[in-house]
Amino acid sequence: MIPLTFLFRRLLLLFAFAISIITSHAQTLDKHSIDSMQQQIRDTQPRGDKAFLMSQLSMKLSDITPALGLQIGLQGAAIAQAVKDDEDMATCLNSAGWNYYRLGKTDSAIYYLQKSIDIFHQQHNYSNVAKSLINLASIYQDEDNDDKSLGLLLTASTLFDSLHDNLSNAYTQRMIGISYRKQGIYDKALLYDDNAITELSALKEYGYLIDAFEAKGDIYLAMKKWDSAFVYYNKCILTAKKINHTYAIAYGYEDKAEVFLDMHEERPTSGYLDSALSYYQQAYAIFIDGGEASDVATEQLNIGKTLLLLGKNELAKNYLNEALAEFIATQNYDLAYKATTHLSELYKNENDYKNAFHYLDQSLVYRDSVNVAGQRKTIANLLIKYETDKKDKAIQLLNTQKELSDKELSRNKLVLARNQLILFFSIGLTLLLIIIGFILRAQNRIRQQLTEVKMRHQIASDLHDDVGSSLGSILLLSNIAAQQTSITTDKTILDKIGRNTKDVIDKMSDIVWTMKPVNDEGVGLKEKLEKLVLLIREISGIEVVMNISIKLEELKLNMNTRKNIFLISKEAMNNILKHAAASRIHFSVDVIDRDIVLVINDNGKGFDKALVRKNNGTETMAQRAKDCNGSFDISSIPGQGTTITVQIPTPHSRYRFL
Repeated sequence: MIPLTFLFRRLLLLFAFAISIITSHAQTLDKHSIDSMQQQIRDTQPRGDKAFLMSQLSMKLSDITPALGLQIGLQGAAIAQAVKDDEDMATCLNSAGWNYYRLGKTDSAIYYLQKSIDIFHQQHNYSNVAKSLINLASIYQDEDNDDKSLGLLLTASTLFDSLHDNLSNAYTQRMIGISYRKQGIYDKALLYDDNAITELSALKEYGYLIDAFEAKGDIYLAMKKWDSAFVYYNKCILTAKKINHTYAIAYGYEDKAEVFLDMHEERPTSGYLDSALSYYQQAYAIFIDGGEASDVATEQLNIGKTLLLLGKNELAKNYLNEALAEFIATQNYDLAYKATTHLSELYKNENDYKNAFHYLDQSLVYRDSVNVAGQRKTIANLLIKYETDKKDKAIQLLNTQKELSDKELSRNKLVLARNQLILFFSIGLTLLLIIIGFILRAQNRIRQQLTEVKMRHQIASDLHDDVGSSLGSILLLSNIAAQQTSITTDKTILDKIGRNTKDVIDKMSDIVWTMKPVNDEGVGLKEKLEKLVLLIREISGIEVVMNISIKLEELKLNMNTRKNIFLISKEAMNNILKHAAASRIHFSVDVIDRDIVLVINDNGKGFDKALVRKNNGTETMAQRAKDCNGSFDISSIPGQGTTITVQIPTPHSRYRFL
């Protein structure tokens, strides 16, 4: 278990390395503020020199405002292309690609970086080819495309070796080790990381050496060799102390804490948790002394989750609530989701279901906020693509104007005629697309109307069968109560009316839940089933073991499938409470080959299927499974409990992230 904090920190270091490697002039960015660089660009007359300065400014802006950096990089590429300066054009394309990466537009980043690599290769500038390959590999590594990343890194390492660039080669070999570790090829991961450690030690590059030690600790942690992982994380701390890198020391303490948490997962013991807590607290003390508020809150989250595992709920509440307040203030909804999830688990352990449900609801809100942020990012990428298309057209326009100035009048007329033909064709195609759009819109409206009619029939049927029968019972009991004179009899009838009324409310709640589109996500069904199991556990006192796969959250289900899975679960659990005399229930939902598999097992008295006719409950459950093109099976042995297995395919469902 490698902490996300360190993966993010290593990625930032990778960014810093990649930003600095594509420079072919001795001038450095640190000597110029953005304003002075912009003024220098305005004052520069030769267009080639201006393109180079724009590439520098573009790269500098990638850390601050990558959207503006992208715009300047593309403008510089257009200028460099106009004066036929391939080297500056490649450098500008590289900076544009890097800004795309910082904006989260991976496809465009890969395209522009690959173009810059091709140009550097044509010029036999193999140093910049290798360094650009590292930039490209870092993108593939971030996208978990380790095979592609590894191939690029191995090529870059060979080039650096031939150029005797030992520092870049050592850095590259550390990245190769990371790729092999992520693929589970630990022997090669150790080999390359050892090469990096040897070279960085000889060069006395202690900043990079800290990361190489940490990478080796990560390999040993993945191999479950905790003692070795602990040794190399300790080397990170000692090296950080040597160069007075305070925050790297704190990160090293976090690494050590993660080792003990991993050991605890394998062999649960409070001793491991105490050690993990101690190291988290040491990191916390460093950040409290002058770190960023986000680092402080992250350590509070780590300490809180460890205290929760130790059963120290009151202390855990304090740390988790303080962390949550910071995450909310900074709109860090991802970590806010984790904090509220831990708080929900904490209150559930205390049997405080009210607060448990409160924080569970909050966690779902924060998770939804993270999804919304992702949607906003997608919209921003579309806007960036629009701006980029305009800049690409500007580059094409420069080429076209130059070509037109060198051609004869007859050629110009031919180009004009061709453009007019393209224009007429485009207008015709646009009109055709508009007509097709109207047709598709009309067809979609008809489909929606048919769906609405079907839904209305289904709701009417549910209301008539479930709610209507219960309301009829309530009316009948009310008439009987009105004719009775016995207080005892009245109380009995009123109790029945109360139970029937609650039944109506529950059924209405289920129907409303089924209708809500927001519950189409599998997470809605997962939450509904969890609440059902928690309610059964609370009202019955029976030990209920729940195992609902997180894969369920990745599905998008139609209304009929969601409803039938929930009602089968509810009917089965009610039958166990009424007839099984069980002391233990195991409730399991898994997704296997995109089929939803529901298994409910109890240790009750069971029954002989040959002697017991099918009752309405089992027939109803079987019919519900059949309605979803699924299967229903019930097996039971007297004295050995009962097992219900339901398997429902989801051919029309889709995974949300595909």
